[in-house]
Amino acid sequence: AQALPGTLAGVLGIALGYAAYGTKVLPLKAPAWLTSLLVRGYYLDDFYYGVVVRFSMALAPIAGWFDKRVVDGAVEGVAQVAVGASRVAGMVDQRVVDDAGNALGYTVTSTGAILRRLQTGSLGFYALLVALGAAVIGIVLAR
Repeated sequence: AQALPGTLAGVLGIALGYAAYGTKVLPLKAPAWLTSLLVRGYYLDDFYYGVVVRFSMALAPIAGWFDKRVVDGAVEGVAQVAVGASRVAGMVDQRVVDDAGNALGYTVTSTGAILRRLQTGSLGFYALLVALGAAVIGIVLAR
């Protein structure tokens, strides 16, 4: 079904050609302008080289200048911003994050050293601490 329109067009073309020329013998020599047109490929290569290639060759130095002056400059600028940002991030990491981590470690170690002294193993001392804690809570809640 899909080939039917193409087949009909082909048969119609053959029929029209036969109706127009029948069995006449056509001259083997085509007109000079037609021969030139076909031999030169409808002058598409001439157009391509004359317009597209020449235009590209004329545009190439401008594109090269634009690439070196604008594109490369933009890339270099972005690179410098990225390097500067990474330096700031590194400084923040060393001076803020690392120092905060070190301070936390020192605080935990110091607090552990102080609280270690409270672990005497004496049940009476532990009972005294519980009583003192309960008294502090009672005073705070009484207010």
